[in-house]
Amino acid sequence: MSYVPNQQIKHPRPHSPLVFDTRTLGRQPGTARSETRIVPAPVDLRVAMACVPSGADIKLTVLLEAVSEGVLAAARVDNRLVTGEDFETFASLHELTPTLDPRAGGLGFVKTYFSIINKVATMASDRLPGLASWCDAERTVCAKYAAVQIDMRLQLNLEMAASYSSN
Repeated sequence: MSYVPNQQIKHPRPHSPLVFDTRTLGRQPGTARSETRIVPAPVDLRVAMACVPSGADIKLTVLLEAVSEGVLAAARVDNRLVTGEDFETFASLHELTPTLDPRAGGLGFVKTYFSIINKVATMASDRLPGLASWCDAERTVCAKYAAVQIDMRLQLNLEMAASYSSN
């Protein structure tokens, strides 16, 4: 929930499937618990330009860790599996994701490989179903690779920014 000035903050319902009870964690720093749930998406689940349709199943994975100041929570929300159809979107996002590391590379070879696999899949679609299936699997690998590269780039940026601010 984001803070909006002059508006009363809504507290989540305690029995909502999106609320995780931290009381069972204990107060010993370092104590951790991981929990995964599959729940229907609420009506207002969105971030920037992405949203999940209301009622669609989402997979929540939460890691709760006790620290001296309270509880540190890390969460992941998955709506669906990545497919080869996602590659173009991830490639575009990768280009829009800035990098603070001058050694960071792009997706050039992967884009070329994806293009070749796409052409092979087009030719094999009806005549060679086994080859078409292999092409789908390869396109999915390309999409996952691009997604991981985005994640790694963002993580590296956070680490570099933290090191700059501490100096």
